[in-house]
Amino acid sequence: METEINITFQGGTGGNGCISFRREKYVPKGGPDGGDGGFGGSVILKGTTAEYDLRKIKGRNIIKAARGEEGKSRKKTGKAGENNIINVPLGTRVSDTVTGKIIGEIMEEGEQLLVAQGGVYGKGNTRFSTSRNKIPLLAETGGPGEEKKVVMELFPLVDICVMGDLSGYAKSIFESITNINRGQQNEEVNIAPHSPFQVREVELNWTKYQIGLISFSNNNVDQLQESLNLIKRAKVIILVLELDEVDINIENIAQFLASNTIYTRSPEITFIKEELDLSGEEYIEQKQAEYVSLIQYEKESENIIRHIKEKAINILNKEFLYKKQLEQNNVIHATEEKNITKVEKNSEGYVVFNSRAERLVVLPDQRSFAARIQLRKELNTMGVIDALEKAGVKQGDNVKIGKKEFIWE
Repeated sequence: METEINITFQGGTGGNGCISFRREKYVPKGGPDGGDGGFGGSVILKGTTAEYDLRKIKGRNIIKAARGEEGKSRKKTGKAGENNIINVPLGTRVSDTVTGKIIGEIMEEGEQLLVAQGGVYGKGNTRFSTSRNKIPLLAETGGPGEEKKVVMELFPLVDICVMGDLSGYAKSIFESITNINRGQQNEEVNIAPHSPFQVREVELNWTKYQIGLISFSNNNVDQLQESLNLIKRAKVIILVLELDEVDINIENIAQFLASNTIYTRSPEITFIKEELDLSGEEYIEQKQAEYVSLIQYEKESENIIRHIKEKAINILNKEFLYKKQLEQNNVIHATEEKNITKVEKNSEGYVVFNSRAERLVVLPDQRSFAARIQLRKELNTMGVIDALEKAGVKQGDNVKIGKKEFIWE
């Protein structure tokens, strides 16, 4: 079962603006009519109960969204790139691997989380028309989509977790718990043998709880490590022990579970066994009042059901069971980037960093004197010319803006 993966998400590039002029019969000078490009698509995660792990995403190095279409003549705007919406199980947390910051969590059915935003559109030459420049020969390329390297971790929304061998007591206990609302204690619950993790909803005293079942055959810390993400969000952990006492270290297991919760308080931990002559019983007696319990398994498991009901109803901070822990950002369109100019000098000349300028210099025909004059005026408006002059640029120096290189005139 996949509960943690590393992957890169890439928003789509924005569509390029169009350089076009209206040409119709009897209208020799119709003016500019080049349309804007479309926004690039974004990568969005969507919560669903139809998925229970991250296996469908594993093995993919990068997931991209579609790029925006280019603008067209007659002031037609290019179509926005289609968002890439990826279904993920509830309880998925996404963190930026570069900064370590948590981007967000998917906690509800249908909830969407924007991970990598699409690029801004490129402006068509219609946008550069002024009273002094009625024949604009300029247009912008679309902005690049946001790239995010993330780690996705699954912490399922499970309030009470039953862990044990699906062929033994654990299945019987799970059936009894999930039949509480049906009133039919002998009704079998559909447990898929191929699925190591399942969740059912149960209502106790008008409060709904998510009950999870995890296939777990070896009760030791090493085996618990493999299922750690599945139980980090659990407030009550029911660990069904079916091994000999020499194979069990209750103290180590209890401390391991308590130290790996994502909450500030330790979960309520219950060990269940047919016989109570276990090593570690003294430890249980010492911790009984805190968070660890040890009870005997009975055939009908009624004592266990009573115990679980009591633990569930008395969970501390119950109001946080379904409450989001992080503020989520709604899906939004890309906005025009801030016009910040930076100039660096190196052995080859001067390098200009300005996202709008980098996109503007690509499309104009550099062989056209009029286009070069218009471009220089726009760069001056952006503050690029002033920044270069302050950096000491002189005639004949090499200037690089994005992927374009110029000789300063």
